[in-house]
Amino acid sequence: ADVIDKYKKPLGAIVIILAILVAGYEQLTSANNAIEYKKGSFSQERPAGEWLKEHTEPGDILLACSQVVPLLYYAERELVTYRYNTTEVDQQIRDDDVKYLIVDGYHFDCNVKYAIEREASGNLTLVQAYTEGESPVVLIYETKGYE
Repeated sequence: ADVIDKYKKPLGAIVIILAILVAGYEQLTSANNAIEYKKGSFSQERPAGEWLKEHTEPGDILLACSQVVPLLYYAERELVTYRYNTTEVDQQIRDDDVKYLIVDGYHFDCNVKYAIEREASGNLTLVQAYTEGESPVVLIYETKGYE
């Protein structure tokens, strides 16, 4: 009993340190796995934004569904968002003289059907498409046909 009392504090400290080290290792391993899994996601915003920057002028207005912040950063142009509400998009394109409409496949509420319908009617022309695997994730449409 004297031996246990004598080493109780150092043994307790060692157990706590070991527990922290084991937990820290598990957290680092888990974090690394998550980073490796997600490092390619949203990778298409940079080339899409850079393409927009090269094909637009400062002051041009772009209309995007949801990935506004990364596109704004890379394109360095004004972006307006419409999210899932497409009822006023045609008028917004006319009123704001929007040059490009950007649709993304990351969010279910981006109305891709709207863009496809407008493309079929001649209002939109697909000029760039960025994919991840087989899935289109960023589609850039030129807004001709809204005069």
